[in-house]
Amino acid sequence: MSAAALTYVLFRIFVSAIRYADHFLGERFDVPVIDLWRMSREWLENAGDKASEQLYMNVKPGDYRFFPVGQTDNSHLKYSGAMLYAGMIADGLKKLDEPYALLVENDPHIASAAVTEING
Repeated sequence: MSAAALTYVLFRIFVSAIRYADHFLGERFDVPVIDLWRMSREWLENAGDKASEQLYMNVKPGDYRFFPVGQTDNSHLKYSGAMLYAGMIADGLKKLDEPYALLVENDPHIASAAVTEING
């Protein structure tokens, strides 16, 4: 099996410079690229600020004992955000066909999680 490249997930603070390096490397080494940056950006823009905020470690005081005063973190994901983006990656693997799609399609748990998490 050959390699594949995966772009960064988009932070809620939009930074586009990183993304082009991933596509350049994909072209340079002739490997497919799963553009998680584009997929996550589209999802975040469609979801809006309030919904997307819930995917990241933005917590109110008292929500988590590790963050008694709360925190604002638009980079690190909560479990729900990680599962959403994992579903996007699984969907990207499926679109690449064989051999990549086999990594997801042969595992019913991963395949069903991808559909569930992306579609809600």
